[in-house]
Parts: sequence; structure tokens; C-alpha cells
Amino acid sequence: QRPRDAKVSVTFNHREYKADFLATATQLNKTDVLDTYTNLGTSKYNGVEFVIRKYMSRHFDLLAHYTLSKAVGDTTSILSPLQQQYQYGPLDWDQRHTVVVSSNIELPYQVRMTPLFRYASGRPYSIVNNLPTVEAAWIDPQGNPVNRNHERMVANTTVDLTFQRGFHFTRGVLTPTLEILNLTNHVNIIGVSTSISSPGRPTAADTSRVMQVGLEYRF
Repeated sequence: QRPRDAKVSVTFNHREYKADFLATATQLNKTDVLDTYTNLGTSKYNGVEFVIRKYMSRHFDLLAHYTLSKAVGDTTSILSPLQQQYQYGPLDWDQRHTVVVSSNIELPYQVRMTPLFRYASGRPYSIVNNLPTVEAAWIDPQGNPVNRNHERMVANTTVDLTFQRGFHFTRGVLTPTLEILNLTNHVNIIGVSTSISSPGRPTAADTSRVMQVGLEYRF
């Protein structure tokens, strides 16, 4: 049974775009290829979001989001006739699973703790072909032609934590804050190599653990 201080909602979102730029290649003979540019490209996004909201009671509140989504569309790159069948595929921002959970917790001595948890499944990327024996823009680790964004980066997980305490004076409120970003110091990969010689090798990571102190005065 759902508590009276909680609310659950489900939202479905559909977006479809037409008249996008589209480039196609047609094999005329053994040596000639005709490149054609049109506005016949399409893309679409489908997503469903589940939200649980618990209002402040018993010294804490809670807000949780889960989104399941899919974004696909035509590439704007010119593909060889061999790879023309892979024109349609995952878009660069296609992130299937996203979870965000936040809360405000009232601790003793009027201290407020705010944890924030974020999870995002890996975004897609393509292995760029530099093999002269394969006439394809993108390949898998074995060198076979595949669609754009065939590979996936690893998922990212982050936990942030904030502590606050307000001190009330006659002419205002003084609030010191301690904020810890990436509490667990988890390594979140946000960029990888797209070369066939080292596909998927991490090339960029998000911020490591950061602690910062702030002071706010309202009058």
C-alpha cells in the first residue's frame, strides 16, 4: 500500500523528427559511386519515466526517477554501398537507463544531510575503420562492418553528499555547507578510443572525489 505522504507517477514521451539531412551512396558500376543528399532522414525518441516522490515526514523526504529510453535515427555521414543497410541506428545520446535518487534527511542538532545518487548506462560509440581491406565507415572489434554506435561505454555511477546547518541570528541566517562530490571516488569513463587498434580504451574520466566548503549568509 502506498503511504499517504508519497506520490507515484509515470510519463511517456515520444518525439519524432522528419526531413533530417540524409546522405546515401549508390553503386553505379564497379568503379563509380553516386552520392545523393536529401532531407529524407528521420529520427525518433521514446522514453518512459517513473517517479516516486515522498514528501517531508518522519524527518526525511525522497525523490526517485527512473527513465527507460531509446533514441535512434539516420546518420548524416556518407556510407559506402556495403554499409548502406546500417544507415539507421542508435544516436550519440542514446542512453537506455537513467536513475536519479535524492533525499533530505533531518539529523540531530538541526543538521540536514542531502544524499544524491545517479546512475546512467553507457552511451554508444563507433569503432572507426582504418583497415584498407574493408570498405566501411564503422566496424566491430573483429573488423566486420556494423551499424553506427554499435559499441557501448561502461555505465557511470556517482554518489554526492551534502551537510548543512543554519544558525539563526537577529539580522539573518548563517549556513555553513560541506559538500562531497563523488563520495566513493568511482572512476566514471566519459570518453573512449574509437580506433580499431585500441577500441574502448578509456581516454577521459569525469571528476574524482571533491570536497568543498561553503558559507552562506542571508539577511
